[in-house]
Amino acid sequence: MTFRAPYLTHPEIWEKADAFRDQWWRDGGIPVDILAVAEFDLGLEIRPVEGLKSKHDIDALVVANWTTLIIDRAQYMSERIESRMRFSIAHEIGHIVLHKEIVQVPETEDGLCNYIESIPEKQYAYLEFHANEFAGRLLVPSTELNALIDEQRAKVNAMPKTQQNLAWDYALEAIAKRFNVSTAVIDRRIISEKIIL
Repeated sequence: MTFRAPYLTHPEIWEKADAFRDQWWRDGGIPVDILAVAEFDLGLEIRPVEGLKSKHDIDALVVANWTTLIIDRAQYMSERIESRMRFSIAHEIGHIVLHKEIVQVPETEDGLCNYIESIPEKQYAYLEFHANEFAGRLLVPSTELNALIDEQRAKVNAMPKTQQNLAWDYALEAIAKRFNVSTAVIDRRIISEKIIL
C-alpha cells in the first residue's frame, strides 16, 4: 500500500486547532468540554466498547464514515483517568479535522484496526503526531496557558533557588488540573510552543 501522510507544521496544526475551538467551543472558557463538543456539536455517536485497549492497544477511534467515536469502556467510565479520555476524544477529532480527506475509515473497529496496520509505520507515526499536537493545542489554548504560567512564575521565582524545580512540578500539576489534562500534556505544550519557565 502506498500511503503518505500530509506534511503539516506545528503552526498549521495550531491554527486548525484554534479555529476549531473558536468555532465549536462557544463558551470560550477552560477546561474545554470536549465530550459535549464531540457529541452535541459535531453529532458524533460516542460508543464505549469493552476491551478496546486490551484487544488493540487503542484508547479510541473514529469509524463508520467519521460519524462514530468508539472509546475503551473502562477509560470512558473511569473518573480517575478522565483527562486521558478527554485527550483521546480530542485526538480523534484531530484526525477528523486533519485527515478526513486522506484516510479511509471502515465501518467497524476491526476493519479500522486492519487498515491502520496496513499504513507504513513511519507514515502512521506522522498521523498520530498531527492528532496529538492538535489535541494538545485544542485542550490547552496558548493564551490561557501562558497566562497561567506567568502567574505561577511569579510565585516560583519568589522561592529559594533550591526549591524552584520542585515548586515548578507542583505548579505544572495545578495548571494541568485547570485544563483537565495530564501533566504530560502540559509538558508537551511547553516544549512544542517553546515556553520558557
